[in-house]
Amino acid sequence: MDNNYVINIIFIILALIGYILSIVFYLRSRKIKKPCYKFAKSELIQSYVNSIEGLEIFFDNNKIDNLSLTSLAFWNEGNEVINGADVAIKNKLKVIANEDVSILTTKLDIIENPSNNFTINFSKEEKIVLIDFDFVGQYEGIILKLYHSGDTKTPFRFEGEIKGVKIIQKDYLSTPIYVKKLYIMYLLYILPIMLSGILVSAFFANNYRNYALGYFILAMISAIFLVFYLKYYYTKKASKKRFLNF
Repeated sequence: MDNNYVINIIFIILALIGYILSIVFYLRSRKIKKPCYKFAKSELIQSYVNSIEGLEIFFDNNKIDNLSLTSLAFWNEGNEVINGADVAIKNKLKVIANEDVSILTTKLDIIENPSNNFTINFSKEEKIVLIDFDFVGQYEGIILKLYHSGDTKTPFRFEGEIKGVKIIQKDYLSTPIYVKKLYIMYLLYILPIMLSGILVSAFFANNYRNYALGYFILAMISAIFLVFYLKYYYTKKASKKRFLNF
């Protein structure tokens, strides 16, 4: 093995370390607001129960045909604090019931950080639940329980606008985001370095096969490293918001 080969491999390793560190520091340093929400519905009493002779169901002295529970999780996935003043005054955060749904009662079931000062304002006539707060830090949020009647798969929708946020993410927890980021980073950073190294060695190196094999091995090592790092990074993030797993 000639000295030039060893020197080139060392430089490539250093370059890879530099690129990987730049990815790591980028993930840790970028500041973003990422409000997210997720609905989960469960039927407590189904409509066919009322077909039983002599059985009637009442809520607050009003007869109901069925009873369901829809839980709303709202949290900040980003590492920049969302302040209450960031919410648009004319388009506040709210849960809106569909036409055939009647909201019976609501409850703030889980508040990750009481200092967030989450409050809700429920209007039964308008079928709207307004959500207010002082601030929401990273991985902080609430679970709001909505007890309602009405047969529909999607009884509610979540609306509102936050300054500096294009869209409030829906069902963010179900997305294997680290896999997508792995592919993007590998294609944008690591793979071009490996391919360019192989092409250069093909034109200028005498023992092209050794160079190509070395670059290939480095590419595989870097890919494995990114897989484990990103899996650790996003698993650690998920562990901090386990209260959202409902």
